[in-house]
Amino acid sequence: MTYKLESAGPVGFAGDWHGNTFWALEKLKSFAAEGVKRIYHVGDFGLWPGYDGAGYLRKVNRDLEKHDQEIYVVLGNHDDYDKFEVLREYEGGWKKFKGYPRIFFAQRGQVWYDGDVRMAALGGAGSIDKNLRTEGKSWWPQEEILDSDVDKLVNNVKEAGWDRVDVLITHDVAQGALVKGFTYMPNWATPDVELYCNVQRNRLRIANDIVQPFTVVHGHWHEYSVGDLEGVNSDLQDYTTKVIGLAMDGMYCNTIVATLTHKDVLPFYITE
Repeated sequence: MTYKLESAGPVGFAGDWHGNTFWALEKLKSFAAEGVKRIYHVGDFGLWPGYDGAGYLRKVNRDLEKHDQEIYVVLGNHDDYDKFEVLREYEGGWKKFKGYPRIFFAQRGQVWYDGDVRMAALGGAGSIDKNLRTEGKSWWPQEEILDSDVDKLVNNVKEAGWDRVDVLITHDVAQGALVKGFTYMPNWATPDVELYCNVQRNRLRIANDIVQPFTVVHGHWHEYSVGDLEGVNSDLQDYTTKVIGLAMDGMYCNTIVATLTHKDVLPFYITE
């Protein structure tokens, strides 16, 4: 049976926080002012190595407890996958640290209900700056979205008996969707790395065409955007996905509050 979170009223969605403690705590406070108890984070959350990473998680968990909130994180490309892989798995497939019980991490292809809304996660993304980073310290090869991750999502959706996903949370976004951020590739982005990133967006597009989410919420591109992605499914039927991209920490439109319903996340509005 597919895991079900009881409906908790309006939910929050948050874009990249990059381990920015001050920003994260302010956003939790803003969510609390709107009555938000459940927050979904689209990745580059701040699961980082070392003392600073532990301090960030401790303070975020502390304020989640203060506001009686929980946060559900879909990993990005700058999160520490070595830490993630050794975490214990809890009910519904969610992973968490024993010492930070309010912070949950999604596995690739995970599906669940929020109330009666069909939710799914497919995290990860290609780092365009991977050649400038150090493996195991600031870059992890597990960031890559694999064909097997797409297969896992598709199989989990099929086993749940869903014809479509209501809300798919990703870090990057499918090829063909509106994105902002880089309007040109920086000179340190080599052709092989650019290809590496595009291959993963193509895999996200394959996943999108199969599970046909009514809404995708993502980050990664560091700017807010809303648009429609039109596609064709395996039965050659047209479908449309609303795509909501969230900005990064320190920027307007990093967080939104939404009421989840079948086929939509409307009404939603941007928090200050």
